Amino acid sequence: ALPICIIRDPIFQLFLRAGMATDAGIVWEWAKKRVRERAAMYVWGHSLGSAGATLFCQQLSKIGAPPSGLILEAPITNIIDASISHPFSYPFRFLPCFRELFVEALPEKFNSIDRINSLACPMLVLHGTQDGVVPIEHGRKIYDEGVRTRRSIKFHEFPEAAHKTIKDDPQSKVVIKEFLDATAVPSQK
Repeated sequence: ALPICIIRDPIFQLFLRAGMATDAGIVWEWAKKRVRERAAMYVWGHSLGSAGATLFCQQLSKIGAPPSGLILEAPITNIIDASISHPFSYPFRFLPCFRELFVEALPEKFNSIDRINSLACPMLVLHGTQDGVVPIEHGRKIYDEGVRTRRSIKFHEFPEAAHKTIKDDPQSKVVIKEFLDATAVPSQK
């Protein structure tokens, strides 16, 4: 069994970037103490949690202790793009001040795409083509940025999957297992 630190939709911490990274660090350290020495360890982020996962992996990379890999499921590029494309914003998008008041005013931009080039771990991006919450273009942009910056990155789209149904696609288990098998190098302590 491989330990995976999962960061999922931390909306309650939307304005607490440092809090999210601290929480992820606590879980990471807890997991490291409970696995065999030099075990492969991964970080998995879903939706808004992908921004926290990317931030956390950036911090691990900066100290020379990256995880064995990062898995991003239905990731956002940044909070501005995610807010504009989110279904809840639909009734308000026509307002002339929507972007300035509701989107750009957020103190944390959760800019995952700008962190990709500073990650020192392989990445797997998973996205459903039927995702109505975070359009697949977010995942494709993250993948394109990873390719552009010459990172080890793989992208898999699931033709029938929506925002939370990638796990239901039988192919998801195959794709994830292949990534884990290919990247199962121990995390640096």
